[in-house]
Amino acid sequence: MIYTNPPLDIPALLSVLKNKGLKITDERKAEKFLENVSYFRFDAYLRPMEQPGMPKYKADASFDKAVSLYEFDSKLRLLIFSAIQTIEVSLRSKIINRFSLAHGAFWFMNPDMAVDKHKFTENLGALERELQRSKDDFIKEHYDKYGKEGYPPAWKLLDLASFGCLTKLYFNFADTPVKKKIARSYGIPQHEILESWMKAINALRNACA
Repeated sequence: MIYTNPPLDIPALLSVLKNKGLKITDERKAEKFLENVSYFRFDAYLRPMEQPGMPKYKADASFDKAVSLYEFDSKLRLLIFSAIQTIEVSLRSKIINRFSLAHGAFWFMNPDMAVDKHKFTENLGALERELQRSKDDFIKEHYDKYGKEGYPPAWKLLDLASFGCLTKLYFNFADTPVKKKIARSYGIPQHEILESWMKAINALRNACA
């Protein structure tokens, strides 16, 4: 099926919403809002006010209510993201420091420290791609001083890696005693619980994106 719907300007979009029964008390304010928030994004906050199975809005549906829901969601996402960021920074620091002290600056390159050799190759490839994309000054300075042969040490390379990539490295790391030390530093008795925690952080990060 070919998509044939034409683009609509903001006044036309508001007209469509009004025809479907949405109350809009201040059209100028609504237009200004949609100039800064795309209709496609905002539509998700209008859908709860639609009548089931009908292209109409409920009697009490209004543009202002949808805006309030959007603003609440935005503030909540910021609060969650801020908390996640604090946890991520702490986890990143402890993983890099504990693993490096136990197994050297290039532990992430040692296949003997991997639970799954196939995942080890995948993770190293992901690190390579992130390194190639990096524009960070500290990576450039490393190359200027040491050349581009090989990887920077863990405390440089893994500081720029995504948290998702770092999580995969952690999951595939074979040294359970070091993992336990990291978990216990947070008062967590089992490192498997910390792994579940890290999965939840990644899920929340994706939800807040």
